[in-house]
Amino acid sequence: MSELTDKANFMSKGKILSEKCLWTDAIQCFDKILKTDPNNAEALYQKACVLSKTGEPKGALKCLDKILILFPNHINALCEKGIVLDMLGLRQEAITFFDKSLKINPQHVNSLLQISRILLEQGSTTTNSFRFLKLALSIDPTNSFGLSQLRTHVIYLRNFDEAFAIVENALKTDPKNPQVLATAEFLVFRKNSQKN
Repeated sequence: MSELTDKANFMSKGKILSEKCLWTDAIQCFDKILKTDPNNAEALYQKACVLSKTGEPKGALKCLDKILILFPNHINALCEKGIVLDMLGLRQEAITFFDKSLKINPQHVNSLLQISRILLEQGSTTTNSFRFLKLALSIDPTNSFGLSQLRTHVIYLRNFDEAFAIVENALKTDPKNPQVLATAEFLVFRKNSQKN
């Protein structure tokens, strides 16, 4: 097998293991790539994601910083660094990295959703938060994280008409998506309970 094939196999296996929450095994796959190619941005990024999910933000930041030195416009690394900084309680710094990723791609769904989440959690700019969420869901209507945020926004804003329009768009995209159907049911329930 060639080194290129080995890397592809380890990357594929690492991603599958990560999806199955087999973190240690996933990291071993990414480390095998990094042993022969220490500047492999995708392996560093995947490892950083696993480290952030397993509560090792400093290790994740080390990987992300290395990527961003080599590739300052690596949009996913910028976004993930924002997520990790937010985990560490550094909200303003986190937003700075989400903003950087949005300057590269104004339609980067994960960055839009992360900014929306932070603004919603801060509570002072719920309408502004909804603007970011709406844009993200117009790009990726069936995004499960976005749909989850939509349900939360409805509780605070009671903006049922806008929420229903978003869910209608999602239903056109994927009418059998369980997240979309659950969100539609939730909206109907919330709207009916507001009347009572």
